[in-house]
Amino acid sequence: MKRLWMSFVSVLLVFSLVLTACGNSNSAENNASESAKDILKTEMEKQADMKSGKISGDFDLKLGEEVITAMMEEAASNPQAMMILNQMLDADVSYRSTFDYEANQMEFILDVALGGSEEGAESTMEFSLPIMMNDEAMWIGVPDIDIIAMFAPQLYGKYIKMSYEELAAMDDAYMYEVSPFELLNENRELQTKAGIDIINAVMGPLDEATFFTQLKADDMELPDGFKADQIVQFSLSDDNLEPFVKAMVQMVPDVLDVYSNPEYESLFGFTEDDLEEMKSQFESEDITEEDIMTALEEMKEAIQIEKFYLTQAFSEDLGQYVSMEADIIAIDNGEQYPFAMNMTSLLSEVNEKVEYEIGIPSEEDSISIMELMGL
Repeated sequence: MKRLWMSFVSVLLVFSLVLTACGNSNSAENNASESAKDILKTEMEKQADMKSGKISGDFDLKLGEEVITAMMEEAASNPQAMMILNQMLDADVSYRSTFDYEANQMEFILDVALGGSEEGAESTMEFSLPIMMNDEAMWIGVPDIDIIAMFAPQLYGKYIKMSYEELAAMDDAYMYEVSPFELLNENRELQTKAGIDIINAVMGPLDEATFFTQLKADDMELPDGFKADQIVQFSLSDDNLEPFVKAMVQMVPDVLDVYSNPEYESLFGFTEDDLEEMKSQFESEDITEEDIMTALEEMKEAIQIEKFYLTQAFSEDLGQYVSMEADIIAIDNGEQYPFAMNMTSLLSEVNEKVEYEIGIPSEEDSISIMELMGL
């Protein structure tokens, strides 16, 4: 249970820090003497002002030779698995999104290139997965790949339409009986307030000098045309893992207090019984300094964090750029398996006129979820 709580808060911390990148920036209102933590809190407060914009980014996973060798040996007896593995080991994933909260419309396009898309590389397969939403329904584009054209030609080039009413009727557990935009706009201020409270609870025990740094524009590689006004970096490695784990233990009661706030009951969905059970479980653990050090030793035997950087740059025109870099070594029976993860996200054209790449599909290009089930 102690490991469970530590894992829970660890994920919450990363989520909360990424969440701050959804805010807006205005350097004229920022005080040059603000701490890195204060800057992130200020950005979160401005989230409610964001009405529209574009987001684009990519994700990259690099596996060390030791990991690839182990996976290849595992798949060697299965030619089909080997083929899929070869494709996935050199896959490029990127995305782009356009949204307008006031118009209740969003477009998200995921691009995947198996075998790589770099210049000179021969990609074995490329496809896009578009998703559109408005206040009536959600559309998912059928990927334009040969296997679809071969085995389901009636779906090729179509968009699967799923209305929120249909989804709610099909599954009582589905959360949207109305448009998610309606819920978002109704609770926008409350969501921002709750987000700020979570940020305060999570970041409170984290020492500024140990985990946060304010960078200059020359300290990081920025997208073309992006002018950073303020840059904040959160860093984690084996060197500061001990104070990080201790901070996690300290922040749990404060996070649970936020979840317990009756004002936020409609946002988090926890019942009073759920919260009481979580609180009693944590309090009954009575985590000691010895427990923390034991957990640290166990973590170091399973994983080595060479570096984890989450860097957020804010521009004067409300744009934001987020970069995540991680070099990790997983350890199993004394064998080391290194891998690296990189992620970028660029928020641009905030509160400007929105232009969609695809837009809402026509009825002719759509097939309802009910029709799909009848095929």
